[in-house]
Amino acid sequence: MNIKQRYRPIYLSAIVFLLTLTTLISFSLVTSAQVTSSGGTKLSFTPPPLPNRGLPKGRARGGASRGEMCQTTAQPLTALVPTQQINSMETVGGLTISASPTLWFYVPYSLQDDDLVEFVLQDEQQNIVYQTTINHDHLASGIVSVPLAAAKTTLTTDQLYHWYFLVYCEKDNPIFVEGWIQRISIKPELEHQIQQATPRDRIAILAANGIWYDALTQLATEMRNGKPNDTTLIQDWESLLESAGFEIGSQPVNQPNR
Repeated sequence: MNIKQRYRPIYLSAIVFLLTLTTLISFSLVTSAQVTSSGGTKLSFTPPPLPNRGLPKGRARGGASRGEMCQTTAQPLTALVPTQQINSMETVGGLTISASPTLWFYVPYSLQDDDLVEFVLQDEQQNIVYQTTINHDHLASGIVSVPLAAAKTTLTTDQLYHWYFLVYCEKDNPIFVEGWIQRISIKPELEHQIQQATPRDRIAILAANGIWYDALTQLATEMRNGKPNDTTLIQDWESLLESAGFEIGSQPVNQPNR
């Protein structure tokens, strides 16, 4: 099925998802993490348990419905979201405890003025919750973020959301990635552990409990808060991404999209 069959165009090349998400997913979350306080322990992501059915398919690395319309690059457009296999199906997604989380993507292209970049978030009822065209000023080649807080968009606990990140180097034929995100509630003891932890241990606890989006965002925030050249933070960033199967941790982290 090509991209045109999956979307119905609306004003300014916006899209409406035709995928149906019918199953609400409940994860059995680890209630505590075995984390030791030391800069010598590598940060590592532990995937949460997934059910045997019900998750939508995903695409972590970009592809077009026909050909490659953006310039050839060593790395493809990539969603910085863990990928897991359920039987023969690949699912791309993760958990958050934030009402307005941030999503992360690697954009390898040098975009032209007429290239459209779009992010769309859809709920389980196929309603578009958030849709934005991303400013090119914040899309130099590198790792970019889409903060839902900037649009005052909040997620409902336990609802499964489906997101798309699309780069239109040619009109109506985007290169895109897709996946899911679910906001969860955590037990009071884990919440207390996170609140009492040091910044680095907080990230480690989140990662060990499968709370991917928040672990990555908090680490990126630490790097941006006056510590872009901190070797420990750089090593942590690369280790966390590598633990989820990514080898692009050395790419620059650009400023948030506005």
